[in-house]
Amino acid sequence: MLITERVPARSLAIARTRDMIRHLLECKEQSAYGGPTSMDMLSVS
Repeated sequence: MLITERVPARSLAIARTRDMIRHLLECKEQSAYGGPTSMDMLSVS
């Protein structure tokens, strides 16, 4: 993705936050496949 100086800082921060959230969700999915997480333990009990 090309970042130009015309892009406002607000939308740039929003895109960066969106990428961070996507990364966190991917890590959560991988941990769910890898083994039980605290949320899975709570749902079981």
